[in-house]
Amino acid sequence: MSSAKQFPRALVPAPFRIMLRKRHRRYVFWRATRAFLRDPKRFTTAQTSVVLDLVYGWDNGTWSAGEEYLLTCLKTALKTDGPILECGSGLTTIVIGAMAQKLGKIVYSLEHMETWGEKVTKYLRKYDIDSVGLSVNRLHGYGDFSWYSPPFDRLPDRFSLVVCDSPPGDTPGGRYGLLPIMRSRLAPGCTILLDDIAREDEQAIATRWIKDLNAEYEIQGSNKPFIQIVAPGRPRSTAIQSDSLTRTP
Repeated sequence: MSSAKQFPRALVPAPFRIMLRKRHRRYVFWRATRAFLRDPKRFTTAQTSVVLDLVYGWDNGTWSAGEEYLLTCLKTALKTDGPILECGSGLTTIVIGAMAQKLGKIVYSLEHMETWGEKVTKYLRKYDIDSVGLSVNRLHGYGDFSWYSPPFDRLPDRFSLVVCDSPPGDTPGGRYGLLPIMRSRLAPGCTILLDDIAREDEQAIATRWIKDLNAEYEIQGSNKPFIQIVAPGRPRSTAIQSDSLTRTP
């Protein structure tokens, strides 16, 4: 790029550019959310930029769920026949909550950061999404791992789908606690969507879950890989395997 094209940008102070970028992201998120809320089912198949715009507008950097993961969460939520459990709130809470509301389903979301829970709650209220039960509590120690302290008295007996993108990687045991704490609440054939499977810790956790559940799995996502784990209880699929976490070329 020539210096002549760079010159006008150099005249704009950095703080002002940051402010403009944030405003633009907020506008893009508002526009994409309005489109998405009109018909969430449409965006599980349509080739549009709406889901990508949601990711951009949410503005949570590398911590945000990727487009492929969000689309798979939406498609799976559309097909699932029971309640949905979410480990870690965020953009997934908004989009899956909107889908669940259209389908008459409920999402139960566990969060350990109070400020983040407040942000998500603000957006749920702003867009009139009342299909989400959000529980915010500090992580609890369970011996050699830490995990959420679920409000069992307010949770359903069986979950058909689990969207797992938390606790953070620096938590003792990472995301492992889902299975020992919630196993009795996973319905036969329950699908677990675990994000960040490119990381070694998540690979180790997924391996333990697959072994303990005798589950099938499939690694998906070309840009930011994640894994779909399916507990026994439904007809076995030729598209899902259960012997290795290594991608086939």
